[in-house]
Amino acid sequence: MAGGFLKEWGARQLKFRILHVEDSTHRIALAIGLAVAVAWTPAIGFHLLIYLLLTWLCRANMLVGIPFILLSNPLTLIPVYYPNYLLGRWMLGITDPPGNFLQAIRLGGGFLRTVQVWWSATGPYMAPLWAGSLVMCVPMGLLAYGLVFRAVRRYKVRHPELAAEAQQMHPVEQAEPEPPTEAEETPSP
Repeated sequence: MAGGFLKEWGARQLKFRILHVEDSTHRIALAIGLAVAVAWTPAIGFHLLIYLLLTWLCRANMLVGIPFILLSNPLTLIPVYYPNYLLGRWMLGITDPPGNFLQAIRLGGGFLRTVQVWWSATGPYMAPLWAGSLVMCVPMGLLAYGLVFRAVRRYKVRHPELAAEAQQMHPVEQAEPEPPTEAEETPSP
């Protein structure tokens, strides 16, 4: 029963928070791709700021991707960051036995305390963690971009009224007409 409610709630969220956003397919997919990529980095406490800066620089839809920043939360630290850490160890050629990574990320007590514990406890793990995370964030962001782009495009094809509204909000930028050359400006006799 609870699973049915969650499935229905998730479908509504997907429809109205992503697919039904009145924006271009590219801007929506880019926002979510950036959010997933940023969430895949160990910049705990700074994800939202990094995301907002990147969406501003890339002119993506800032609001659409914010829920995806929550991919990195205390419940997902191990499944997201531990494989990144192992990949980073392999990339950096670290062969000594790994420390207790799981002990280092034991978190608790509020947001600021979590950020403080994270940064102090994971110091020795940061180089391999960042190396692995930076390698993985790019394909994960690209994968998210591709999946969302296809889903939004398919939705807009089935709902053309939405695509027309988005086009009115963000029209494709037309190139400025070239100024006439001197030969074109002078009338011929």
